[in-house]
Amino acid sequence: MANKRMRKLIQNSQRRSTREESSNRGVDHENESQDTTSHSPLELQNEEVNEQDENEIMSSSQAQKRKRGKTIMRDIHALHPDHMLVVKFNERGHPYGDLQSTLANFIGTIARNGVVLPLSFLDWRKMPTNRLNDAWKLVTARFCISNCHRRVIMQMMGAAWRRWRTEVKATSYDSNTPLEELVAIQPIPHGLTLQT
Repeated sequence: MANKRMRKLIQNSQRRSTREESSNRGVDHENESQDTTSHSPLELQNEEVNEQDENEIMSSSQAQKRKRGKTIMRDIHALHPDHMLVVKFNERGHPYGDLQSTLANFIGTIARNGVVLPLSFLDWRKMPTNRLNDAWKLVTARFCISNCHRRVIMQMMGAAWRRWRTEVKATSYDSNTPLEELVAIQPIPHGLTLQT
């Protein structure tokens, strides 16, 4: 998909540059007599090679462009337990303020952590309580949140886990691959059972 977009951008920029060149040529030649000399095949070939070189340079520079990766929140995970972040909650129990996005991003990192919340469960509601408690402890170790807000935080975490599970399945799951082959590639972690 990204390659298709790149090609389209390159094509559009080439079209724009040829239009600009042709319009500039028209303006330059309005006051002068028309040039009837034709370009030799060698000159045309050199122009084509130059255009190809420009395209290769453009595509290589675009290929080297860094993409934004997954949010890791290293600074929050590295916080000392004595330095907890205080999150404000509104009357409905939802977080707001400056740290709301930080909390949401941190919850997303926990939801993507397969050790804490594995993707082997088909439904968030079937996630074992001890796993949910571990995830809650990770949140309360970094953020000052009372237990009365646990329900909202766990709802946010469940939504993030479902989004992550959907993304992983869309990018790396093939329904034609037999279950035995999938288990051979990535064994089921100790203490978990295979649910079908």
